Amino acid sequence: MKKTPSIITGLLWGAFAGTATASAFLLPAFFAGYLFVPGFLTRFDLLIEAFVILAFYCGWYHAWYRLKALGHDLDLGTGAKVLEIISYTMIGVGTITFIIKIIQFLTTPR
Repeated sequence: MKKTPSIITGLLWGAFAGTATASAFLLPAFFAGYLFVPGFLTRFDLLIEAFVILAFYCGWYHAWYRLKALGHDLDLGTGAKVLEIISYTMIGVGTITFIIKIIQFLTTPR
């Protein structure tokens, strides 16, 4: 009998794919702007700040979720469970930090 995936697992994998996609587009765009647009960092301060916060979070989430999956891919047994706990803890810390930074970003007078 086929097991149906849980909604939480699906959401976590969806976030994993989404952060990878965002990172794949955001980071090259940032570096292209830096390299090819004179004064990019000084003209677009607000955009750069939002961009850096988002790009950092996407990379953070993706890296920790990839490590969690690696433990299962390598069939580490108990080590996979430990790595999963550490990864989810770090994802939680990163998510809380991201939310705080976004709130600060949105509420800081410019």
